Amino acid sequence: METAVLEQKQQVNAVVKTEPHTELSIFNDLKAKIELLKVENAAMVFDVNTPDGEKACCSHIYKLRLVKGKIKDAHSIAKSNALAICKAVDATRNELDGEMEQIINVHYPKIQALEAKRAAEALAKLQAEQAEKQRIENERLEAIRKQQEENNRKEAELKAKEEALAKAEADRKAAEDAKRKADEEAEAKRVADEAHRKDIENDIMNDIVTIVNNLKDDDIAETFHYALVTTAIRHITINY
Repeated sequence: METAVLEQKQQVNAVVKTEPHTELSIFNDLKAKIELLKVENAAMVFDVNTPDGEKACCSHIYKLRLVKGKIKDAHSIAKSNALAICKAVDATRNELDGEMEQIINVHYPKIQALEAKRAAEALAKLQAEQAEKQRIENERLEAIRKQQEENNRKEAELKAKEEALAKAEADRKAAEDAKRKADEEAEAKRVADEAHRKDIENDIMNDIVTIVNNLKDDDIAETFHYALVTTAIRHITINY
């Protein structure tokens, strides 16, 4: 059995890979030991039902746990070294970056100035274009406003003319109606006056005829005189 275990250990030693010289190389010996422990652990048999076997098994496990402690210690050392290296790496990088920035800044400010100039020109162009668009829009709105104002003025003028024409037509019609009514009233008055005069003339004629028919030849003048004085003839009076 010991021969077989020895052969397995030799095989493990042959296959265990060694890490290159880095902070991880601290684990190389532990890796090799673990591989050997795997072989030994697999080959060991304990009768835990007996006091000696139980004691031997507990002792074996304790030894294995000690290896875990070594792993923890190796980890602490490796991590500490790695942190120190990381800080050094960061510092070196920062230093090199600073040097490169100095080299770049020999010529880069010219590029920055050119870019700033181009940006300013682009901004000025954009602002000019926006101002021109705003000017055109303002002119368009002003033209619309003026056109609307002109339309309103023309509409007001047209409305005023229409109202004036309507009023003139109403006045003309009212004048015509008034003239027609006046003419009609004048004609009616003329007709009535003519009829009235005719009636008066007829009354006078009738009265004269009556007087004449009752007269004698020798008292015509006296009779007419009496008739005028006594208003025997209607509608005829003497102005004293």
